[in-house]
Amino acid sequence: MVNIRPLPLLTPRPEFAKQVASLPYDVMNRKEARAMAGDNRLCFLHVSRSDLSFSDEVSAYSEEVYQSARSKFKSLVDEGVFAREDSPIFYLYRLSFNARTQTGIVCGQHLDDLSTGKIRIHELTREEKEEDRTRHILTVGAQTGPVFLTFKHTEAVSRMISETISETAPFIKFTADDGVTHEIWKVLDTPSLQQSLSEIPCTYVADGHHRLASAERVRRRHKQQEGSSAVDPQRLDYVMAVLFPDTDLSIMPYNRVLKLDHTTPEQILAQLAEIGNLSKTTHKQPSVTGSVCVYCEGQWYDYRLPQPSASAKFADRLDASVLQTQIFEPLFDIKNPRTSNRVDFIGGIRGTAELERLVDSGDWGIAFSLYPVSIEDLMKVADAGEIMPPKSTWFEPKLRSGLFVNSFDS
Repeated sequence: MVNIRPLPLLTPRPEFAKQVASLPYDVMNRKEARAMAGDNRLCFLHVSRSDLSFSDEVSAYSEEVYQSARSKFKSLVDEGVFAREDSPIFYLYRLSFNARTQTGIVCGQHLDDLSTGKIRIHELTREEKEEDRTRHILTVGAQTGPVFLTFKHTEAVSRMISETISETAPFIKFTADDGVTHEIWKVLDTPSLQQSLSEIPCTYVADGHHRLASAERVRRRHKQQEGSSAVDPQRLDYVMAVLFPDTDLSIMPYNRVLKLDHTTPEQILAQLAEIGNLSKTTHKQPSVTGSVCVYCEGQWYDYRLPQPSASAKFADRLDASVLQTQIFEPLFDIKNPRTSNRVDFIGGIRGTAELERLVDSGDWGIAFSLYPVSIEDLMKVADAGEIMPPKSTWFEPKLRSGLFVNSFDS
């Protein structure tokens, strides 16, 4: 069973929570981060995305950027923006948006659970992104953003969540500018919840593979330098996470736009028709798996993807995989979508209007609107030890950074 426990976390004082809370560092570029932070000096982006304070010529991976993050974090702590409980406790974190709510448990999960398969992943990570967050954690002295985990819900955990919410009031509650309401409760009966959580067989990474991998790197480096750090090594054994029941979650599609280069739209549409069934439509989103909607030159098309081999791995039968192997690679010569400059990924929250805008602008030649994978698909891939294609899932609403910080230095 999983090894989960409460952590001695920092949380913002309620009067500062809305100003502090920020979107995750990896859903925006530097320009967007700058605009989001604006003149709000308490915005946690000054810590998690500290390159926003530097000119574009300065690398986001330069030492001065990491030192700036440490300085900004120390200032927030010194000014009393954050507080810590006398002893470790669990928190409940509820996000509400568009008449839908999801409630997670803020906790620590032991990193040994990763090697034993009790934390299951579905995505590959990139070396430079792992190293970036590793340096960030080591320099700041804290895990500043939680890993987003899910699990197959149990009645015992659901009951504990319901009882806490019904019996106590949230000590933090605010509605962010994007309309998402955030509520945080302190769990008073920590031992009972810990016992219920210990009965979960495994957890699944929904989002935050790089944060998880970086937490493991930090622990490994401290073990290699045993005796040279004032940090208690046991504090590095647990990764900060928010753990959501699978029944609370919904996945949005992760769409694609492509550059055509020297190929004309007519040629591409003809090639697509040779491989699958292409027909004009007024629909902008597919209604079933195995279909995508294609936008090109002001027209939407329904496109039935070619059928994958019945013997293919489950992950290779996902629509995003079929699109890559049967369309993007042979027709567009996109062998590695992670590094190709001919493809970009558009989160489902931006809607199909964003796909139309990008293609109509002339910057991109064709767009593909995908059917979303399910939580069950994600778990099935992870259970089989397989890997989803990059940018397969978009979770909304996004967990906010700065509401929970696992600080090692204080």
